[in-house]
Amino acid sequence: ASYKDGDHFVHNPDRPLQPLDRLDLPARHKRAYRGAHQGFALADVFETSRGCTLACNFCSINTMYGKSHRFFPIEHVTNDLQQMARRMVREAFCADDNMTNELDRLEALCDAMAHNRKKLRVDIRITTQATCAGIAKSQKLVNKMAAAGFTKVFLGIENVSSKTLRDIKKGDIVELTRTAVARLHEAGIICIGGCITGFPHDGIQEIRENYEFFSSLGVEHTIP
Repeated sequence: ASYKDGDHFVHNPDRPLQPLDRLDLPARHKRAYRGAHQGFALADVFETSRGCTLACNFCSINTMYGKSHRFFPIEHVTNDLQQMARRMVREAFCADDNMTNELDRLEALCDAMAHNRKKLRVDIRITTQATCAGIAKSQKLVNKMAAAGFTKVFLGIENVSSKTLRDIKKGDIVELTRTAVARLHEAGIICIGGCITGFPHDGIQEIRENYEFFSSLGVEHTIP
């Protein structure tokens, strides 16, 4: 934390990050405002992890957490979804910074969430964000995400230019992007594509190529 003391700023050293297995469930019943919705459905936000080990230079997560990735226990996540369902939540955004960083853990989480939906009738439609590389790894994983209740996935597609992707430290993910979009559609999941354009070196041709690339992917929505 930092604060101003007279004409000077005081910057305290960073505190260690708190282990997530020590946190209680969110006290959702204490919210001052309870009318958040998506469409006509009551909506809420949850998280299954915090942090990201990637180094994309347009992102602030590394500034907040360093290159760390911490996970909530799976039971914590399923209990939180249960309490949201009891509060009649039907749409939820999973705010993980990088859900697909640990794929084995994500698969186990999806299995537990699918059990929640089937046995405990936790019927929540979930939107999340993910990397193209992670989603492209396995159709089996994406199918499990669909079974767990994920209906929309935001992919950080960013740009078609290999030079631009290198400049923003995203890596050359063009072919991985095509695979990821195809896998999501195969599982019946809506794909939202994040687009970054207007770099200093962009001209008319570069902007046109990026537009044509996003058009060819067949994503349902694009967010610039």
